[in-house]
Amino acid sequence: MRTRILGKTDLKVTELGLGCQSLGGSFHYKDDKEALAVLSAALDAGINFFDTADSYALGHSERLIGKALKGRRDKAVITTKAGYVYTRLGTVGQVWGPRLSFLSPLLRPFRAPLNEARYLFQYRNFSPRHLAGAAEASLRRLETDYVDLFLLHDPSPKLLEIEEIWQTLEKLKREGKVRHYGISCITEGDAMDFLKRMPVPVQVTVNLIDQEALDGLLPHAAQTGAGIIARLPFARGLLTGASDTKADQVTRHPKVIAERKKRAEKFRFLAKEGRSMAQAALRFVLDQPGISTVIPGVSRRAHLKEALAALDLPALSAEEMAAARETNRPSP
Repeated sequence: MRTRILGKTDLKVTELGLGCQSLGGSFHYKDDKEALAVLSAALDAGINFFDTADSYALGHSERLIGKALKGRRDKAVITTKAGYVYTRLGTVGQVWGPRLSFLSPLLRPFRAPLNEARYLFQYRNFSPRHLAGAAEASLRRLETDYVDLFLLHDPSPKLLEIEEIWQTLEKLKREGKVRHYGISCITEGDAMDFLKRMPVPVQVTVNLIDQEALDGLLPHAAQTGAGIIARLPFARGLLTGASDTKADQVTRHPKVIAERKKRAEKFRFLAKEGRSMAQAALRFVLDQPGISTVIPGVSRRAHLKEALAALDLPALSAEEMAAARETNRPSP
């Protein structure tokens, strides 16, 4: 398994990491036994980068990682995030959602309004008190004394002006609870705003459909030494060829997803014998200069095996890469 240095940190991370949002349960998926098997298989394959958050399944994703890493903590680079908080109703929904997953097919016509409601029951809190408490709670769930990377979970760039937040992060670092800290950003623009002021590791979406980071953010990160963690390389399943994807399941805007599906279809030319569409999508991100690690969300061993096989495939040819970039450009 090839490794890369994460920006200016001393973290040597595998080029393929594991996004653990789906591990731990959601309304659409819950299987702790399979989740633990995926984590164990990833470790056995040499993957060392595991990305989670305290809000993923109300911390259950972290608990599973802690359980899977017992006796092997030194083999892993753990990243967790803090900032999202659920209201009481939101917490109830998170607890009961996996238990009611058998209703998911019946509720398919109502996905959009249900997802809209879900967003009403969460908010973001980056107060120093909350961040310090969140870090302590994550350490307990992960069963570790420290996390390698602690990310603010989708903050506004305006937070750069709040000195107390950065003082809190520095304090956690001095105490040895956090080795490094950084940002997980919703948009490429937010990520660029942060990196212009603070060259810390940044997590941002990069895939065939969402190529905005390629021309500005990635070159800037490479120049300043900020590490880039590329998330959603499959665009929540849209680039895998699956019919009912995670994008369909979590969307609040079905028309937007329908349009993104049409865009995803335009990249089907990258799939060929010996290389699935998902593997082509993953190779596209892996082959981008400036990216330290790519973290596909994987919840089944079969999908992990497919992603691992992409590492042994040749890089996309110059012609394929150029065509992939051109395909994504808007029509004049």
